[in-house]
Amino acid sequence: MEKIISKVKPDIRYLNDMGKVLYDKKWLKSQKENFELYYMYRGIKEKDGLRYDITIIPGKILGKEFVKTKGHKHIGNFRELYIVLEGKAIYLMQKYENGKIEDVYKVLAKKGDIILIPSNYGHVTINPSRKTLKMANWISKKCKSCYDLFEKKQGACYLAIARKSAPYRPALSEKGGAGAGSKIKNKKLLKEFPELKKFNKKGIIPAGYLIEKCNLKGKRIGNVQISEKHGNFIVNLGKGKATDVIKLINLIKSEVKNKFKISLKEEIEYLF
Repeated sequence: MEKIISKVKPDIRYLNDMGKVLYDKKWLKSQKENFELYYMYRGIKEKDGLRYDITIIPGKILGKEFVKTKGHKHIGNFRELYIVLEGKAIYLMQKYENGKIEDVYKVLAKKGDIILIPSNYGHVTINPSRKTLKMANWISKKCKSCYDLFEKKQGACYLAIARKSAPYRPALSEKGGAGAGSKIKNKKLLKEFPELKKFNKKGIIPAGYLIEKCNLKGKRIGNVQISEKHGNFIVNLGKGKATDVIKLINLIKSEVKNKFKISLKEEIEYLF
């Protein structure tokens, strides 16, 4: 692959190019260097009116989230085919119509997987790993991309947040030191909420379950809302602010702490 891409000059996405779509604005402002994020080798080959590209996204943590593409939508009725060449990826697809998100879903992909992006869906690719993601794509030569909506809405409707201390494992810690992989030993807590016993086998309590039991699904601050479908997802309803996301996260942590005496910590949680 190196021989193939060495013949093509890449388009480079820099940190400053992503300013409008990154979650951690405070971290962004603290950066003095406009460093390279990922590389797009376009038009490596062509066949039957299609263009073959390769994108390379080195593993990085940008403040509190994993490195991602800027996000774009195709202008016109075009689909796109992705192939993961190395590493892992999250493909987030969202359909924006009538001034709101009509549909959204994710695809978790690994080396060798093939992903089809439907027409009329905007999409973002996330590298949820410290290893480099390399992917190829086939797209019509006539297809043009539009980034305006993602810039206007400050990114996609969900985020991929990473906890630096343990970026690949959920972490829920109970008062007294119990955490991911630990059994619940608080007898008073188990007596009050006997249904928690079912989680002792795995040693992990899903955060979404705790959030739902606190009746927080659908809770909204500004234009940011806890999903009505899944308590562990936070939705950007449009023009949502990062400060409101943080307020909502803090509310979740506070309510769960008060009800269950369990401290939630930010983790890798794919919010889509």
